[in-house]
Amino acid sequence: MLSLAKTYVQPEQLASVWEWVRPKLVEISQVSPEPWLPEDVYTECKERRAALWLAVEENKPVAFAVMQPERTGMHLWAGWAEWNLDGAMELAKQIAKESGAKKLTFSSLRPGWEQVAPEQGFKPVKWAAEV
Repeated sequence: MLSLAKTYVQPEQLASVWEWVRPKLVEISQVSPEPWLPEDVYTECKERRAALWLAVEENKPVAFAVMQPERTGMHLWAGWAEWNLDGAMELAKQIAKESGAKKLTFSSLRPGWEQVAPEQGFKPVKWAAEV
């Protein structure tokens, strides 16, 4: 288990960390064709429809997870970490578990997840078609 401090960013504190978070969201959107803008994430967190969590090491952020509550679980909307994928997913799973969630979901249009997600314990649950 990770021993980093995890901090929920209150909506009124969002602006104070946004300079660090926003470039990482831009980085995510450049490697994965996601249908959102960083400003969408900011708005959803500000309006409490999503939650931004930071992992902090030696008083500096090293990872984040943007989580959205679902009926019995949490949805990982976006995440970024300085370290490997295993550590990043472990962070998201810890946050979900500590929030009382029974499951963690995520979605991505990035093709590589088809192979990597099962290695992280995820199973496909949804397919989508444009109509």
